[in-house]
Amino acid sequence: MNALTGLVVARFRRHVTVEGADGSRQLCQLQKRSLDPVVGDAVDWQRTPDAGIVTAVRPRSTCLARIDKRGRAETVA
Repeated sequence: MNALTGLVVARFRRHVTVEGADGSRQLCQLQKRSLDPVVGDAVDWQRTPDAGIVTAVRPRSTCLARIDKRGRAETVA
């Protein structure tokens, strides 16, 4: 399978909607629980017959964060 690059445009628990370079959108699952993409992240993903699978989150160049109730920064977008 070929690895594709896309942009996360929505997040729903362990699923994300990824927009590809051609503008098409694909519902994807996260390959591992340790992956934590947010809207605006660039990701590597693969197509499968049912949906896509996000395999990696690329490094962020910017970040919008808020302070959670424990006083730690939490990335929002």
